[in-house]
Amino acid sequence: MSAVLGPIHYWLYEKIQWQEELLSAIKKEAEQAGWLEASGETVLGAEEEKPLEELIDPGNIHGWLQERIRDSETRYAKLAGELLKEEPDRIRKLEEIAFAFGKKHALSREATAEEAYRQFENCLLNGMPCDRVNRLVKKEEECIVWEETKDLHKEYWIREEADPQIYRRLRQQIMAGILWETGYQVSGDGKIYEIRKQGK
Repeated sequence: MSAVLGPIHYWLYEKIQWQEELLSAIKKEAEQAGWLEASGETVLGAEEEKPLEELIDPGNIHGWLQERIRDSETRYAKLAGELLKEEPDRIRKLEEIAFAFGKKHALSREATAEEAYRQFENCLLNGMPCDRVNRLVKKEEECIVWEETKDLHKEYWIREEADPQIYRRLRQQIMAGILWETGYQVSGDGKIYEIRKQGK
């Protein structure tokens, strides 16, 4: 297996697991609040926690990982969409969960802008590496700017009849949580994003 599985495959699988951890956090809070009674367990599939080499099809590595991404993205959109369909104001609670999740993976206060960008790249699921979703535009000591060249998430949310902006709102809170001790802020318009030291 080691002859066919490389570091990039483990890196991508870790990103998928990271999103699965977020889904589990949302599901747990929703169950405690009694929000999942209408949508039930079908919202989420089984979370895989086994090592990649025990799960992946060695004859179809790319296809297996792509399918795992589709599955995770679809369940994310379905879960959030179902929870907000009954009560749109729940978005505030989902944002709190997303921020707390980001804080759980927060960088130290000594982190640089480049390290912050790298953490986003290592954690946030943006399709396959060959999709080349993010393009670095500017790299300075206290500022990183990148372009999101395509939106790979929107189709899943539209298919589940959920607002794609929900995904962006939750991702913004995750990123803010990751940065909460660093003195950096992240901003973006859906196309161009920036990490910059506060007050700079």
